[in-house]
Amino acid sequence: MKFILPDFIVRHELGPVGGAFSLESIFEAARKVSCGLGVSIGKAPARARFFKIALTSKGGAGRVLFMMRDHKGCIIPLLIRTKKDKVGKNMSPKNVFFREAIKKNLMKIQKDIKNGEYETLDLEN
Repeated sequence: MKFILPDFIVRHELGPVGGAFSLESIFEAARKVSCGLGVSIGKAPARARFFKIALTSKGGAGRVLFMMRDHKGCIIPLLIRTKKDKVGKNMSPKNVFFREAIKKNLMKIQKDIKNGEYETLDLEN
């Protein structure tokens, strides 16, 4: 399975929480999700699923939401938030801030992928 890291996610999700969570911790969370861990949530786009998983570090606690696209064999981070954030506090479809953040990030990610502005890593290594 491939880990796709769009430039938008690096700048607008990982950047603001970079002091709390490293890219390595996000990559490790993606590995766990690819192995069946994490909580499946919400309505994902066609042929995709959303999974959230907890993050912990010396910088605090948080959550990351991934979109897994089985038909393409890839997993993409959509949201990376601390629990203090209005989205990270309650990553559920009932949270209007969560739904709005997903909608915004999906559009930005699609643009990055279309324009080749992403990095691909292998989760098996």
